[in-house]
Amino acid sequence: MTLPRTARVQEQESAGRRRSVEHGKGDASGSDWSDAYAGLMRGWTSFYQDLGTRLADGVARNQEAYEELMNKWTTLAGSTRKIVEDPEWSESHRELYDVWRNYANRIGSRMARAGSEGVKGYADVANGLQRYGDRMGEVARQVLAGKLETVKAEDVYGIWIDAAAGLRRQMDRAAELNREETEDLARTWMEFASKVESLTSGELAKDGQYAQFVDLWAGQSKVVAEALAEFIRGHDHQHEAARKTWAEHYMRMQESMAGLARAIGSSYEEMYRRFLEGGLTSLSDLPMFPMWWTRREARER
Repeated sequence: MTLPRTARVQEQESAGRRRSVEHGKGDASGSDWSDAYAGLMRGWTSFYQDLGTRLADGVARNQEAYEELMNKWTTLAGSTRKIVEDPEWSESHRELYDVWRNYANRIGSRMARAGSEGVKGYADVANGLQRYGDRMGEVARQVLAGKLETVKAEDVYGIWIDAAAGLRRQMDRAAELNREETEDLARTWMEFASKVESLTSGELAKDGQYAQFVDLWAGQSKVVAEALAEFIRGHDHQHEAARKTWAEHYMRMQESMAGLARAIGSSYEEMYRRFLEGGLTSLSDLPMFPMWWTRREARER
């Protein structure tokens, strides 16, 4: 999908005004309509590009942090396996061997799942953004062609609010799934680390392969723990940044919708009411809403 660029919108505004006059709408109303729609489309384009950039950045950073974590874990696991899976060693240190055997595969699989869920969450939001972008792009093409008679403000409002609710649900769902996976991974790692440390803390005087294992664990487990913490922080930061981008643009689009409503002789309240009557039945279904409308709805009940 190709969304209108700001320069293209500005270039077409004058043409839109001329067509409005030619259709007998009068210069003032034609100018108001054209300016309101063009401003709204510039706002949507900015939102689409900003959120798209944020999602792409999130995918790249998530993948980078995941690969770093897996590399650290693979190094620790490979070196540890050479020691603990030696038949003679595992027989003489059975309890420690059992801890390793029970946790090693679980940690690896949980890391892989946490990484894949992170990418999947961003991909779902990006796909949703594309779907709504296609719908808004069709409106933009009509506006840029000066076909304002075929574009209903309430329909444009409905597309935007539908996108708002849908995208926020996807972002919240992605954040929740990722949080569940990273918390499960962190919990499994902490259980593993705690058991290993409890078994090795009183055996520091031993030598040979056992001493090698203790030294290996003391150094590389810290590296893995730091990479895991960075991986989790990255998830939280990227989701928070996406939500912030979303909230900022929502308020701007809400202002643009209010301007469009005024330009067509309606009001934001009226478009809001029509949207609710045509689809959603509860304000709680919407991503954000004016507090003044909530108070009014409460009085009417």
